[in-house]
Amino acid sequence: MSGEVGVNAQIIELWNTGTLSAEQMRKHFPQLSREAILGRVFRMRRRAMKENGPPVACRRVWKGNFSVRTISMPDAARAVLSLDDDQCRWPVGNPEDPHFHFCRHTRTPGQVYCPHHQQRSLRPLKK
Repeated sequence: MSGEVGVNAQIIELWNTGTLSAEQMRKHFPQLSREAILGRVFRMRRRAMKENGPPVACRRVWKGNFSVRTISMPDAARAVLSLDDDQCRWPVGNPEDPHFHFCRHTRTPGQVYCPHHQQRSLRPLKK
């Protein structure tokens, strides 16, 4: 288990430098696939967000061949990351508006929306 913690720490350290893609990181960790590396990064970031709140800058932008820079995350994206797992993700308002928010009612199990918004999300069948 402690070996896994060390690998996870190395993956996060390399990821946070922003110099390597997941494919390039795979060469440092031949026992892991690209998807496994991305999954570990995602889970560790999600755990950190639950403990510390959403990060200010966490998106990676690719320019040309592998040049990476970090940009600030829009408020709307930070808002969706702050939702609990059982809250409705129906957007309310314009994402550019400072009063933009999500429904946050208890969602239907196995769905992303509450019962009201789940019904609204379905298109009626055309006859």
